[in-house]
Amino acid sequence: MERKRRLIRIASIVCVALGAGQYMQSAPKPRLPVSPAPVKTASKAKVSLQDMAAAAVVAQTIPVSITPLSASQPLTAPLNPPTLPAPIPASTAPATATAPTTDAVAPAIAPPAPVAAVSCAAKLDLTVGPSAMLEMTLAAPCTKNARVVILDGGLSVTGLTSDTGTLRVELPAMTSAARVSVRLPGGDVVTATASVPEMNLYDRVAVQWMGNDSFALHALEFGAKFGEIGDISAQHPRTPSAATQDKGGFLTQLGDTTVTEPMQAQVYTFPTGLSSKSGSVKILIEAPVTAQTCGRDMLAQTLQSVPATGAEVVAKSSDVTLSMPTCDSGADGQFVELTDVVPDMVVASR
Repeated sequence: MERKRRLIRIASIVCVALGAGQYMQSAPKPRLPVSPAPVKTASKAKVSLQDMAAAAVVAQTIPVSITPLSASQPLTAPLNPPTLPAPIPASTAPATATAPTTDAVAPAIAPPAPVAAVSCAAKLDLTVGPSAMLEMTLAAPCTKNARVVILDGGLSVTGLTSDTGTLRVELPAMTSAARVSVRLPGGDVVTATASVPEMNLYDRVAVQWMGNDSFALHALEFGAKFGEIGDISAQHPRTPSAATQDKGGFLTQLGDTTVTEPMQAQVYTFPTGLSSKSGSVKILIEAPVTAQTCGRDMLAQTLQSVPATGAEVVAKSSDVTLSMPTCDSGADGQFVELTDVVPDMVVASR
């Protein structure tokens, strides 16, 4: 059933330059190991050899030889006194020696293992999936819960890293030589590339915007009307598997809207080189009139994948300025429709 609504058609579109905004931490110092202080121990008591010799003299038993007197023997010869060992003069005593001492050695204590520093280097991986889609994985351990900007063949959308600094996004390749970059908050950029030779089987068109601006892309396949099955939009996007199963095209919504200054895009993909149908796909872009969009100019950019030399596919862009109805015009809730901004896709059956 054709969608009933009022549309405000814009007759002309002014092209302007839409610039992309330019959207760093040190590793913790390793801790130095601390050596234990040496343990002091008391020396053993010193023993004097002179004292040891004196003690030996006192303790020595002195033998005495006594000859008994006979009765006829006169008592004229004096008795010989016992010979005592001469005392050891202090001046000739050997010098005092000090017994060797040994300081106690404290057991060796291993210093604490240093804490490994966390690397803040960011890494970006890129793999090619079905329907010329790119699987992007960002690992930035020092960029947690942070706003980043993803750049893909002319597309610029915002992302939000997790509490571990990771981010995984499925992106439509816009060129056959895909180059995806992620700009981190400090200004650092990580980049990954991939070859997408199957891009020559697909047609892609995109519209992107930022901030409080708001746009929506509709692809009306083979004469479909608004709201019908063939109206591919954010409300009825299909999945990438539709292209590989010859069920038509699909739409990809990109950009995290919870961050400051969100940057969003919608990308429509049709498998022109795989379709069994023939005809055309009409591309429409519309802008809702709301309290946030009324009474001002809104900026957008369209991109289209087009063949270049040989099998190479590149992206062509065009800038758009749209003057919205005034806020007191009574147009709130209606849509401004942009026609002929992007040419229709022509599909020939294979």
